[in-house]
Amino acid sequence: MYQPHASLNTPGDDVKLWRYMDLSRFLHLLSEREVYFSKLREFEDKWEGVVPNSLLEAIKSDPLYLEMIKHLSAGKAF
Repeated sequence: MYQPHASLNTPGDDVKLWRYMDLSRFLHLLSEREVYFSKLREFEDKWEGVVPNSLLEAIKSDPLYLEMIKHLSAGKAF
């Protein structure tokens, strides 16, 4: 279930997202009703998919993250 997070700016429901794709992928989307996601190694930009250090620091200081790490370190499942 979605829950807002204080460290992240969530766009409103009326905000449109744009994604450029080639015609063959668009036709596949329409015919198969599924979205194609590239593998990270297929990206041309070496920084694509990299999480900024500022976001990593915000995540690492989040109490939920710290609790998760504590559970995983103790060998407990989430």
